[in-house]
Amino acid sequence: MGEQPLHASWVGPLPDIDMPSSATARDSGLIWNEGQRDAAIDASILSVNVSYGMDLCAQVTVTVHDPVFHLAKNNFFWITRDVWYRSKQIMDFEDPLFSGRTSYLTQAFEIGRASLGPSQGSGAIWTLELRTKAIQQMKRDRGNIANPDGNPAEDIPGDNHVYAINAARKYGLIPMVERTDKASDSQEIKPFTPDTAGDGEGVEGTSVWDHLKNMASAAKFVTFETDGYLFFCSHKWLLGKWGITSARLQVMNPETNTRDSDLYHFCPAQWPTDKGATIQVLAMPTLARSDNDPFEVQGSMVVDRVNGMSLRPGMTIQIQGIPMFGPTLDGRDDGHSGLYLITNVDYDHLGTEPVKVSFTTPTRERHYIAWQAVNQFPTEAMRSANSGSGRR
Repeated sequence: MGEQPLHASWVGPLPDIDMPSSATARDSGLIWNEGQRDAAIDASILSVNVSYGMDLCAQVTVTVHDPVFHLAKNNFFWITRDVWYRSKQIMDFEDPLFSGRTSYLTQAFEIGRASLGPSQGSGAIWTLELRTKAIQQMKRDRGNIANPDGNPAEDIPGDNHVYAINAARKYGLIPMVERTDKASDSQEIKPFTPDTAGDGEGVEGTSVWDHLKNMASAAKFVTFETDGYLFFCSHKWLLGKWGITSARLQVMNPETNTRDSDLYHFCPAQWPTDKGATIQVLAMPTLARSDNDPFEVQGSMVVDRVNGMSLRPGMTIQIQGIPMFGPTLDGRDDGHSGLYLITNVDYDHLGTEPVKVSFTTPTRERHYIAWQAVNQFPTEAMRSANSGSGRR
């Protein structure tokens, strides 16, 4: 996505903040003002924690030391203020094959929440929660005094997946949408109604984001935003769409319980780790496979920061080298492709800690699950611990 003009909200001259002469502004990845140096606030930032999730949108949590409220007085922490975050990428969605180049994406966020607390000394610590601006706008788009009959289902044209496409484009996002005719919103859509009489009878109204979430739930889809893309699709459709390499693999089809061959894009993750791999796994992954659904797996791992900070929800990874959870390194096929969807990515932008990645197999509708027969032979409900030992 091309960079858009920044919205400066600076009032007055650059604040006079006492900084040590040896202080150098670190690259926080954040841009606060267009055409002005950000060293004043960058030198005061204590941490920048970034969280990408499939349940909503990206969030950047920033803690800032503001001893005598210089920054607060100059509207740095104003709710809805624009802040831009610059993140690293190693791949683009349109070109999923890894080309060996790194690139950066600068995306608009806004302050959704600001809280104040004491520091270890006498100064103040501000904690700011920055969220994707486009999603914040969707959540606010529910009508207003100027548009008292605002209705998200009527203000944006289209039904089902067409509505999701038009909603994404309205807010400057790139739609990644699966076709469906099952995304009808069964929830009552409430238009905004102002409380003109002052009797408390006004109605807040349904937002565009509320409507999208309800539609996704009806279609058994997920909807979330990452790196300027709005996803509105099923796990099955998304699996294998985004990664740094590709291969033709046999993958279980949940509707038929058979393995189908297709071309998949994914990010290889191997344990024991391969020193030359793009994604370096730093410790044994945590994996759990359900007894009730033998094809459902959830897991997490920590990976090196170099390329791990570029992983995003919606990408596909392949776990290699661990039996039961993916192909082994000796080439033996135990029936599991090892493909998983990334659901969460968390890291400290300014720190040195590894990147935490959570992943899962695509969700399966229960009526597609072929339950495996167990305990076909009768067993004793209770048995003595001494049975068979020769003791009575």
